[in-house]
Amino acid sequence: PIPGTSRYNMTVWINGDDCDQLNALDEAACTDTISRALWELMPEAREVTSVGQLGRWTNDPHAGGVWALWRPGQAATAHATLRAPAGRLFFAGEHTAESYRGMEGAMESGERAALEVMRLLA
Repeated sequence: PIPGTSRYNMTVWINGDDCDQLNALDEAACTDTISRALWELMPEAREVTSVGQLGRWTNDPHAGGVWALWRPGQAATAHATLRAPAGRLFFAGEHTAESYRGMEGAMESGERAALEVMRLLA
């Protein structure tokens, strides 16, 4: 639960054609559609959920609703270049991760970059 409340926080990711259809709606209609879909699956959620924030990742000018996708063999050559420090500037982000895509890759690469900074400062 959210501290001090009986409500819960939940993150919902929607992809594909459903995402395009939701992006065509205004914010109120979009949150209503998402809520109704959840409540249809879980009627008991109606009393403890509400949309607190709506993000439209596909409209983000920096992400465009996508994560790094590599052709076979491309990652092996791109990773070293993408994560190479530029002087004292270090890079992290899912596009520099070796093992994962998305948020997990971002966390992996953030840890790697932090260790690189620590080594530099040691």
